[in-house]
Amino acid sequence: MVSWPRFGIIQPTQGTWFEKQCRNAFESVDSDKDAALDKQELYIALLKMYDSLNSSLPCHMTIPQEAEVESLMATFDTDKCGKLQYAEFLKLCQALCGTKNHWRKSIPLRVICGVALKMAVFPLAGWALKKGVHSVGVPSKFVPAGLTVLAAESVYKAAGGGII
Repeated sequence: MVSWPRFGIIQPTQGTWFEKQCRNAFESVDSDKDAALDKQELYIALLKMYDSLNSSLPCHMTIPQEAEVESLMATFDTDKCGKLQYAEFLKLCQALCGTKNHWRKSIPLRVICGVALKMAVFPLAGWALKKGVHSVGVPSKFVPAGLTVLAAESVYKAAGGGII
């Protein structure tokens, strides 16, 4: 049985689970143990953070590109020392995973949309695809339902679908 992380539905980035993921990512990559992350450590910490989120959530959170890290560093380095302390790193992670002002990036919206796509939209698209193949003359017993659902999801991802 899968044990999903317990975090607040309205503001999951304010919960203890999210903060623990941030703290673990921060501490595991602070190689020089100066309680601050430089640009390289920040990128690795974000990779670890997103890996943790993506393994725990039923959706995919998009990882920032390495080129974006420099811009993020400049934005969230409030004391302009060239490194991020933990409080700055936590604010950066909260902003990347959605806040009230940036709700389109929010974890709950991504989870809800991802589950809706996988449980309703892709199966319906697969069913329609199977009906379409049958109408062209291919007997539907030769087209597995799972294959049509996989095809629908693959087309969505190839078209740049960014929710899941």
